[in-house]
Amino acid sequence: MIKRLILSFFFLTGLVFANEKLDNDLAYLTRLMKECYAGYEYNIEQGFDFDAAIENIRELYIKKSVESTKEYDSELLAQCINLELLEKLKVPDNHLQIVSKNQIYGVKQNFWYASKVYFTKQGEDYYTTFSLNFKIRRKSLYTGDKNNLYKIIRHNKEYFVFGLNSPYEIKTAELSLNNKQYKVKVKNKPVLLRDKENWIGIRKTEKTVYFSASDCIFMSWDNSSYNIQVKKFEDYVSELRRKNYENVIVDLRGNPGGLVDRLTPILSSLNFGGDYKNPNKVYKKINTINKGKRLDSELIRQAMEQFSKLNPGLENHVEIDSAYEYYAANQLEIYDFTPVYKGKLIILTDTNTASASELFISYSYLFENVYLIGTNTSGTIDFGALLDYYLPESNIRMHLASGSFKENEFLQNNSHWHGDTKGFYPDYWCNAATLLPTLIYITGDKKLKKKLRGLSIQLL
Repeated sequence: MIKRLILSFFFLTGLVFANEKLDNDLAYLTRLMKECYAGYEYNIEQGFDFDAAIENIRELYIKKSVESTKEYDSELLAQCINLELLEKLKVPDNHLQIVSKNQIYGVKQNFWYASKVYFTKQGEDYYTTFSLNFKIRRKSLYTGDKNNLYKIIRHNKEYFVFGLNSPYEIKTAELSLNNKQYKVKVKNKPVLLRDKENWIGIRKTEKTVYFSASDCIFMSWDNSSYNIQVKKFEDYVSELRRKNYENVIVDLRGNPGGLVDRLTPILSSLNFGGDYKNPNKVYKKINTINKGKRLDSELIRQAMEQFSKLNPGLENHVEIDSAYEYYAANQLEIYDFTPVYKGKLIILTDTNTASASELFISYSYLFENVYLIGTNTSGTIDFGALLDYYLPESNIRMHLASGSFKENEFLQNNSHWHGDTKGFYPDYWCNAATLLPTLIYITGDKKLKKKLRGLSIQLL
């Protein structure tokens, strides 16, 4: 009897300690949502109750912790936060993530699944030109959702292919022809890249220059490597000041983001045109269009200082303490200009093109002839200014955005932008086999066939 009482005492004591830790973590999580999360008000406006979500997390954890062998299970808590908070938010946000020891929660993407049914456009209608399905006849009228027809280049001509963008793996889709339904096979064939961490590359012909960047940070972990990368990038970008190319290709496939300012020199240099004042016009314009809501709190400032300490290569490049004051004091109401560059700016994208690289895409529409080629991007810029926070007891890492572009007209009015989790939709959709032929079609530069050999599987 005494032994049983002693065991009960230790069990209850452990339960009390575990619940205290849970209370501490959830209290801090509540504070993070209210003081640091840019999507907080947007979700409340859509009817999401954060206080109820926190209470649901508590109840779910207590219920499931009975089956756990750990006194305080951080992995279980991460799962509960994901189920009761991330999965139920009303406003999509790909920057909101939970990172535990074993898993990352929160990333949601839509992938392109294409069929082998092709169409040509005649007026406002679309008619089949080719299909592997013997039941589908040529010149059949497409009577389905036109958003499911994707422009492609095939045999050096423009066509439309039937497909779907889906967050789930699918193998078939319903196709409507002459108001009759057909089931067709669809496949996701992404442009697979070999990993090239901190990669910057350049290729050029007489008509075309190609840039590639695997991220927007350039090894900021230490000053020496950072400076080497920046110098290398500046040498490449200076090519835009030396010569006015008909086509400029920027390869952002696989680019997860970082600091968009690392890539904006491409846009300013592109507008050089022999006038040293022109590059500054690009930055002034960006300063007027790059408007959004930004939160400020003690926790945010602490996270920014921590970010600066972990990235010593940013020293003298980002003044953390004065960031808010600088933006408040230097925002221009409006600045407009007519860009000098009239050539084609072509950006290669895939579902891993995210965050700062997507912000670069939005800036690119300062120019008139912008082409997006590849697949839809990640969809990770409705919210920005990503920082890390840690729950005090479990050490679960929370990725939270303190800035919002939800009301940024320059982004939200861009017809290519479809919002978080969907991303920018390209002008021409490509898989590995059609990427280079599409580039050659748009640029009219046949020399790219040799110069960009291997492009489908790696950054050059």
